[in-house]
Amino acid sequence: YMQVISDKTSALFELPVQGLCRLAGLTLEQSRPWVVAFQKLGEYFQILDDLKDIRGLKGKPNPGADLNEGKISAVVVAFIQLR
Repeated sequence: YMQVISDKTSALFELPVQGLCRLAGLTLEQSRPWVVAFQKLGEYFQILDDLKDIRGLKGKPNPGADLNEGKISAVVVAFIQLR
């Protein structure tokens, strides 16, 4: 799950930050803390989005629409870990 959201959501948060760091003249090593921070922000965003789906707070007609579509979510991962 974490790899999926890292490849999907976190990448969308990281990429602009990497570009801005490069434009600011930072080396890859200097930009690393910024990139990691936005990677984590992307992970947290996706987990919150998964929870909002369960509660029906995403503006979709039915709560749990992502689950009904078979999408992996933080809720499914937590359930599997508890079993």
